[in-house]
Amino acid sequence: MARKRMIDPSIWTDEGMAALTPRQQLLYIGLVSNADDDGRLRGSAVAVRLMLPTVMGEATVAEVEADLRAVLGQMRKLCRYQHDGNTYLCFRNYARWQNINRPTTSRLPAPPDETVSDTHSDTPTHLPISDSSVMSRCQTRLREEKIEESRVEEVDREIASQPREATRPASGADAPRPLPRYSPEFEEFWKRYPPDGKTDKAGTYAEYKRQKPDQTRLMDGLTRWRASRKWAEGVIVDAKRWMKERRWDAQPEAAGTRQTTTRGRDRPGLMSTVSGALDILNGHHQEEKDDDIIDVQRVPHPIAGHLAPPRAH
Repeated sequence: MARKRMIDPSIWTDEGMAALTPRQQLLYIGLVSNADDDGRLRGSAVAVRLMLPTVMGEATVAEVEADLRAVLGQMRKLCRYQHDGNTYLCFRNYARWQNINRPTTSRLPAPPDETVSDTHSDTPTHLPISDSSVMSRCQTRLREEKIEESRVEEVDREIASQPREATRPASGADAPRPLPRYSPEFEEFWKRYPPDGKTDKAGTYAEYKRQKPDQTRLMDGLTRWRASRKWAEGVIVDAKRWMKERRWDAQPEAAGTRQTTTRGRDRPGLMSTVSGALDILNGHHQEEKDDDIIDVQRVPHPIAGHLAPPRAH
């Protein structure tokens, strides 16, 4: 049963792939997708037509056979062979460019030149293929791939065996001169800015390049801020923020111009204010109390007429 397969993006820049028609390209990708874990699948035109109905469903058997021959002639990794009168296809080195988890042993016979390292089964002798030209061309390409792989491995071993030489930095006239990191105009601004606000020189320079201020206005504004009351009191904003908010155009309050407030005897104290409020409240309460006072001497007592005056002894 076919499983999920990977398609290398380099297939779209392959010269052999470019020489195929769109239907032949889809045929090749369909063969990659339907191959088993050893890269084998049935290779007759009838079997391929049944395997890929959406691609080859409307093509005749002869057209499928012609497309197969074209793909075999252009794609180096695909070869065709016969065993016991049946035709098969095989992708060489299939496991190297497919990430197969828990591969399953193929039920199809291996091609005649396949080694044990490239397959999971040991199949005895095979009958020769019907198309000898295709098979010979496939075998020639496989031998070329093996020779190229052995050469690459040999070169890698030679490179790994060579001692690494420590690189020395260039000196003298050969040494490259470092480019200035900051412009002279910015260096002039940074030199005059108070040290308490210098926290991010690189960020300030990036903001300086973005704002592109006029140098004369910038330095005049910096002079005003150096003479301002806030900076004289130590309240200095960060240089990056100062540059971002374009504070060189602002008019800060100069030092020594802050208005003084009255102190001591010139300003009424809190206790005197509270005392005055209490006096007002007490006077108002006393007036209400005086209005409610009743003159007892003027009001006759209800039993005063029934009482006899005291006798003199």
